[in-house]
Formats: sequence, structure tokens, C-alpha cells
Amino acid sequence: MKKLLIALVCIAIVCITAFAMNNNNAETKIESYGSSTIISKSLSERDTTAEALRSTLANSFSSEVGDYLKSHYPSYVSAVVVILEGNSDGIELSYKACIEPCDTLDAHFYFDHRGLMLSSPSSKDWLEGSAKIQVGKRILDVIPRFDEKLGKTNVLIDYDTKVIDGVTHTICEGFLCSKMKRS
Repeated sequence: MKKLLIALVCIAIVCITAFAMNNNNAETKIESYGSSTIISKSLSERDTTAEALRSTLANSFSSEVGDYLKSHYPSYVSAVVVILEGNSDGIELSYKACIEPCDTLDAHFYFDHRGLMLSSPSSKDWLEGSAKIQVGKRILDVIPRFDEKLGKTNVLIDYDTKVIDGVTHTICEGFLCSKMKRS
């Protein structure tokens, strides 16, 4: 129950701070709220594909969250949110993770992602469903290897969809949080 309450508070903090971000470079922000730490990163681009934007930002974000988990061990990722914004000038993408201190049994030590961004004039429901299925398959492919190599892996999934200038854009990310493998 305590973990559920902490996760709900973290999600609220992440969503509230998401609206305060309007950052056109990929600078990382680390903010503390009591015992919670919010790591956020956003990037806005006009002259690249949506998937290239997602890939660049997601890889960098995952590395920084993983580094933070290692340097602040023991802690765990309680929530992750992806936010997609845009207009005719381009797309802005933001990632946020809420990290909480914990005991060593619950601690995450490794953080990675599997995801994609799709853009199409197709319907929102079809595009979201397609993205979720593809990301789900990518996650199912890697979980056995993560569990074997790293230890118990938890998955946090988030997605966002926006229609910009008649084109539907959907981002879906699965974040893999692994515990340190015990002998």
C-alpha cells in the first residue's frame, strides 16, 4: 500500500512538472521533492524524423537514469512518463522518471528501454494499439535475458498520442528496471 501511494504521488509530481518544461535542448533536469527525485529530459526538433528524435532522447535518458540508480544505490524507479507535444513547427518529446530511496531488496540497479514512435494519418486507436503490440513484443524478447543476466526485471510502460497537422503521432516506451543479481 505504501509503495502504491508513493507511486501515485510520484506520478502526480511528474505530470505537474511536465507542464512547466519548455526546453529546446536535451539538458537533463534533476529535481528533489522530499525523498523523491525527478529526472527529466526533453528535446524539440523540426528537422528530423519523430523516431530519430525519440531514439536519441530515449537512449540518453535511459543512460542517465541508470547512472543515477547506480550512484544513489539503493533506490528504485517508481514511475516513468513520456510526454509528446507539438505543432506545425515541430515535435517536443519529454521523459520523466521518479526515483525513490529504498532498501537493497527492492533497489533497481539497471535501467533500459524498448520503444518506438509511429506517425501516420491513421486513426489514433489503431496507431496506439500497433505501438503497444510492437513494444510489448520487444520487451518480451529481452526480459528472459535481463532476468538471467541482471536479476528480476520490472517493466514500466507509458505512451502518449497527439494529432499534429492531421498526422497522428504515437510514442510508446517500455522501461526495464532490473535489480542487482544476487548470488
